[in-house]
Amino acid sequence: MKMRLPTRSRRCTCRPTGCAARCSRARRITLAGGGDDINDLDHPDRVAPVEDSLAVTGSEVELVLKPFSLMILRIKASR
Repeated sequence: MKMRLPTRSRRCTCRPTGCAARCSRARRITLAGGGDDINDLDHPDRVAPVEDSLAVTGSEVELVLKPFSLMILRIKASR
């Protein structure tokens, strides 16, 4: 699942359909920065991916979506 957001943070509950989660944790990779942030030679990591994990409760994942971001969730699933 990939999400790109506008100018303010938002809370949401993600409920993937068509499969059941097989794990209690999900991997999250987030690429975020300010609206005008760019990488350059002096600051090559200003906008860089950050990886962490979050809890999966049943078939739901609670998220806070950051502005100007791209988020990838990796959830192990079974059909």
